[in-house]
Amino acid sequence: MASVSMLSVNADGTLTANGTISAGASPFYALAHPSGRFLYVANFGGTTISMYTVDQSTGALTSIGSVAAGTSPYYLATDSSKRFVYAANDGSANVSMYRVDMNTGELLSIGTVAAGTLSRSITIVSF
Repeated sequence: MASVSMLSVNADGTLTANGTISAGASPFYALAHPSGRFLYVANFGGTTISMYTVDQSTGALTSIGSVAAGTSPYYLATDSSKRFVYAANDGSANVSMYRVDMNTGELLSIGTVAAGTLSRSITIVSF
């Protein structure tokens, strides 16, 4: 298993290391939920997204497990309502869709949709 580093930003802009926490295979991209309460990490070397809660006073991460994604999730995005997260899956050429449980931070799968080959990015625009 790989890990995610926890860092805090000091008043002068420098970083302080605060340890690591386990993640899935080859953690690649991290998405901080706009609420600041949750963090999600795309594990490019596998088929999962690691999920964490963020301690609001210390910034420490606590694992709340992982959720299945397509092959090689590469990039994560949220919509403007902050209720949904999407994963661009490079290896399976699709996008995994999730609803965010705003109480626990857990991502709940609501399906997948086909996308182009080498799906490495996604941007959500609300109208």
